[in-house]
Amino acid sequence: MSSSWWAEYSANMMREIQSEDSVVEATVIYPSTQAADGIRLARLLAQDRAMEDLIQIEVPREIQLHAPVVTADNVEQYLDSAFES
Repeated sequence: MSSSWWAEYSANMMREIQSEDSVVEATVIYPSTQAADGIRLARLLAQDRAMEDLIQIEVPREIQLHAPVVTADNVEQYLDSAFES
């Protein structure tokens, strides 16, 4: 997991995914900055401005954010940074 990407997620849920007798097989982790990014983009659109870091002249109509699916196959890489709930 990249240090520039951060999200909060439950260690309990990660352990549920690990458990062979759990009904939970996966979860999706959404970035904690997702709402802030959406608000910034909406503000740019409302002000009829573009994003300075892009070569495009206008704000893109669609942006895809990284939201990994955590399963038993990759849960170990997320468990250490999960919070206890």
